[in-house]
Amino acid sequence: MGKVYLNNQVLVSLLHQRKLINFHASTFIHNNRGIMILGETGAGKSSLTVSFALNGAGFMTDDLTPVIFREGTACIMPINKDVKLRPDTAERLDIDTAKLRAAESGTGKQYLEIEPARADYHKLDFIMKIAVGDCQAPIFSEPVAADKFSILRSEICSWEILGGMPATEAEYLHQLLEIVKQVHFVNVVRPAEIDIGNFYEAVRDYLDKK
Repeated sequence: MGKVYLNNQVLVSLLHQRKLINFHASTFIHNNRGIMILGETGAGKSSLTVSFALNGAGFMTDDLTPVIFREGTACIMPINKDVKLRPDTAERLDIDTAKLRAAESGTGKQYLEIEPARADYHKLDFIMKIAVGDCQAPIFSEPVAADKFSILRSEICSWEILGGMPATEAEYLHQLLEIVKQVHFVNVVRPAEIDIGNFYEAVRDYLDKK
C-alpha cells in the first residue's frame, strides 16, 4: 500500500470505509522505532514531530495517522502531506521563512514541507499523549490498560461518522485492543511555557532510555 495523498474529512471518511483506523496524531521514526504523538490542539504534536524531523528522525505523518496491521503487527501508514505550524512556532524552530507557505485562510498557520521517511509503513512502537499542566519540567507516566484504551478511542478521527458504519466500529474496537497490547504507551505533562528545544530534548532522552 503506497502513501496516501488525499486530505481532511474526505480522507478520514475513506479510511473509515476501508476499516483503517486513524487517529488525530503525528508520527515519526526515531532510532528505527515508530513514535505516535497524541494530544489536544496546541499540545505540541506538530512542533515536537518537526523537532525530531529536523534532527534526523524520519517524518511519517502530521495531525492524521492511519494505523494498519501487517501480519498482526500495528504499523504507521505514512501520509504525504505538509506540516501545519503557527508562525511563532516556526520562528522558535528557526525555520527559514522561504521554506514556509501560507495555509488556508483564517487558520493563521503556515505549511512546511518535510522530506518524508522512505517507508511504506513502519512498526508502531511508542504512543505518547501530550498534555499541558502546572509543572516545572515534563512528567512522564504510564497509564493503565483501561486508560490507554479510552485515550486511543477518544483520539480516533471523526468518531461520529462511525454511527453509520457498525462493522467498522466493531473492527476498530478489536484493533484498539491489539494496539493497547502491542505498543508502549506514555503520558507526558509539559509546562505551558517550556522551550520547544528543551521539550524535544526531554522527550528524546526519555525515548533513548527505553
